[in-house]
Amino acid sequence: MKKTVLAIAVVSQLPCAFYSYADSSNADTVVVTANRFEQPAKSVLASTITVTKQDIAALQAHSALEVLRTLSGVEVVSSGGKAQATSIFLRGTGSKHTLMLLDGVRINSSTTGGSSIGLIPAFAIEKIEIIKGPRAAAYGSDAIGGIISITTSKDFTSEHQGRVGYGSHDHSLLGWKSVGQLNDTTHGEVIVSQEKSDGYKVLAASPDSEEDGYKAQTFVGHLQHQFNAEWQGKLTLHKVDSYAKYATSNMIELKQKKTDTESELLAGLLRYAQGDFFSELQISTRYNEATDGLADDSDAKQIIRTRQNVLSWLNNSVLADAVHLQVGLEYSQDKADLLGSYSSSYDETEKHMQSVFFTSSTDINDVTFEVSGRYDDSSTFGNHTTWNGGVGYWITDELQILGNFGTAYKEPSFNDLYWPNSGNPNLKPEDSKSRELVVKGFHELLSWELSVYRTDLQDMIDWKNVGGSVWKPSNVARARIEGIELSATIETGPIEHKLSATWKKAEDASDGSLLDKRAQNNYSWAMLYSQDQWRGTITTNYVGNRADSSKWLGSYITVDTGVSYLWNHQTSIGIKVENLFDEDYETGYYGSANTYYKGNERTLFAEVGYQF
Repeated sequence: MKKTVLAIAVVSQLPCAFYSYADSSNADTVVVTANRFEQPAKSVLASTITVTKQDIAALQAHSALEVLRTLSGVEVVSSGGKAQATSIFLRGTGSKHTLMLLDGVRINSSTTGGSSIGLIPAFAIEKIEIIKGPRAAAYGSDAIGGIISITTSKDFTSEHQGRVGYGSHDHSLLGWKSVGQLNDTTHGEVIVSQEKSDGYKVLAASPDSEEDGYKAQTFVGHLQHQFNAEWQGKLTLHKVDSYAKYATSNMIELKQKKTDTESELLAGLLRYAQGDFFSELQISTRYNEATDGLADDSDAKQIIRTRQNVLSWLNNSVLADAVHLQVGLEYSQDKADLLGSYSSSYDETEKHMQSVFFTSSTDINDVTFEVSGRYDDSSTFGNHTTWNGGVGYWITDELQILGNFGTAYKEPSFNDLYWPNSGNPNLKPEDSKSRELVVKGFHELLSWELSVYRTDLQDMIDWKNVGGSVWKPSNVARARIEGIELSATIETGPIEHKLSATWKKAEDASDGSLLDKRAQNNYSWAMLYSQDQWRGTITTNYVGNRADSSKWLGSYITVDTGVSYLWNHQTSIGIKVENLFDEDYETGYYGSANTYYKGNERTLFAEVGYQF
């Protein structure tokens, strides 16, 4: 059985299969993110979740955030709508401890460490991969809790579709997507969308008339060319222009501010493949400019500009029909500038890193072994070595058990190190050690996964008030995160059930206090109905009690439901209601104003799609 899995991995390296993916219900779902090469999901020695375009459509999700909320081990904590600040906690680690990839390119911010994925239109997403557990040995800094990878490119089958939607809070969406063949060897894809919403009153203490809305315009383009049987090239461009309003405090009163953001990502990939060997050379550049000021433009503005340039070279081969070996080199450069009439710039505005890494796996009968390592040489912190080891055993053809141990780290951001009058240039990187035991079951009408894990973090960076309105970061915290995750997919005729449960304890190891905003219990149940031209969904999410700012946030339950009808082979009509029972809940405290962030009330959104 394992030789068959390896054979599939070899075939998936061929150019014709490079950008094609299987449905998540298929036993041969292909995973790319775990080890930076395509492999069947069954051969990945990690806890993984793959969400396909079909899954997203079944949930009638309008953003990746709606999908992530339903998955085991993932917590999404919003400070407003899709454009406002959102934290994603993967296995209890911080939002900055999760590596975010968009079409294979790192999109974590150089200044905050986090990332924003809420404005990526759901109809543009082909696949989301979540790899839980440390992956620094493959990807470097940031991948302590795991990786969330979003793919917008597809297999370039000819397709054209338009979408129009409208709903509560004057929420509107216009989108178009065209995929096709330009000639015998060239394919292209273009996605454009505009989305806006008046939003809702996010902070409880804000005036009733003050709503925190947003607007975003998105462009995505892919161009792929097959030069000959061995050589293939691809260009990718993402561009997003947006603004978002949010509430803040000057220690005396609440004020409304807004952020105008311009973001561009350009990536080029050249690939050579012959037999069991392939090599990829990728270069990418990502630019982001965020202008922050009062919503009425009555005060000075602050501008943060960042640029991330990455050059990577991957080489993969299968040796002696039994050993898969990958060796890679990577160079990255980060630049950041802080401008504006009321702030000075960073003391240092540039850093770079050179890296070398490898991954090797082998199958011996029903046992798979995997080891990976990475050496990073940072201009700011010197060298850092990380590694990961795993072993998997097929007990039967339907039951697999696997174990993993790995190390990871996270470099301090530009804000941590050099924020004017607050940064701490003496900070050290955060380090982690993680271990997990996973059991997976694959049956005809049931697939399930049970994971038990523990992560120990050292030198966690914590920002504390040092007097007045001044906050400074320091390496003071040690964290211990232990958890159990259970997920299952059950098919019962026309209804598919997706269930997930997470139990965890994320605490400060020095005093036992709980880490902020991490619920100890999370449960989700999604029922997906499909029969003839009708589609329906009911999703129930439970979020348990959480600590935040030395206070407690109560548990809550939200229910979302939707129905869609395929009018003909080209036209679909859908309606979705979020927070069906209008649950009143809080997502977090805003400390300086002694108030809290409110969850959104019941909303309705209707959408029409046309495809040909």
